[in-house]
Amino acid sequence: MREHIDTFKKFLLKENVLVKIGDFILTKDDLDSKYKDKIIKHFGEYNEDTINNSLWTLYDIENLYNNGGYIYRVIWLKNEKDFNINNLGNHWLSNKSDIDNIVSLFTLRDNVKGHPYYIKAYTPPKNVSIPYDYFNNIEENEVLVINDKLLSKIELIKY
Repeated sequence: MREHIDTFKKFLLKENVLVKIGDFILTKDDLDSKYKDKIIKHFGEYNEDTINNSLWTLYDIENLYNNGGYIYRVIWLKNEKDFNINNLGNHWLSNKSDIDNIVSLFTLRDNVKGHPYYIKAYTPPKNVSIPYDYFNNIEENEVLVINDKLLSKIELIKY
């Protein structure tokens, strides 16, 4: 009997899971109890559309975690010689289309020096995670790279 109850609990949890990225599991209950206010703060309301908009990048991260894929990072350099391929960083984007957004967001800051470039790289499976502050910065659509030394097929492109 106990075995059937445990199986049923696992079924309910699975049915309630929205995203699973390694050890990170986001359920509908978690979203409602922990992140609802942050979604409202960002989008102004909490409904099916704003929930889906807040989860798109998490779905991308889940896919990258499971399958690997190309990711992008915006950097500012005075010239291409300043590019350090040995220190690529951990904050990346899952979609090339988000590059314009990041350039716009960061160009408004006073401490940005140089010209925008972006890096395109391939990450193997299980080398990405959700940023710890994801729901505080939904607009950044950020992917956290676990180990930038595992990235390959690296290209530097002027924006």
